[in-house]
Amino acid sequence: VTLVLGGLGITNVMLAVVTERTKEIGLRKAVGATEEFIMWQFLGESLAVSLIGAVLGIGLGAVGVQVFSKKLETIPDVSVFMTSIGLAITIGIVLGVISGLLPARRAGMMDTVDAMRFE
Repeated sequence: VTLVLGGLGITNVMLAVVTERTKEIGLRKAVGATEEFIMWQFLGESLAVSLIGAVLGIGLGAVGVQVFSKKLETIPDVSVFMTSIGLAITIGIVLGVISGLLPARRAGMMDTVDAMRFE
């Protein structure tokens, strides 16, 4: 459930970014940017947002493991922690790409003239 909500959050943020930058998208298309280039730009931004979230989550998880291991006087299993880090990065990448597809497609498909006229 958390991953779905995170994905929806990223999608909403990226849709807002596309709306805010409509004139910029129109200008870029007017000077020769292709639909694919604009789509890759917004997919990259979505991926960056999700990876930043994954890295912050990994950092908070590492701090939590250290705090609880000292409190409980135990030694954490490093292999489980490394697996969790790999899984978090993988999920972050997949979530970023999936969540960014709709906004990126919307940005790439914008009509140049309408985008330049947008207020």
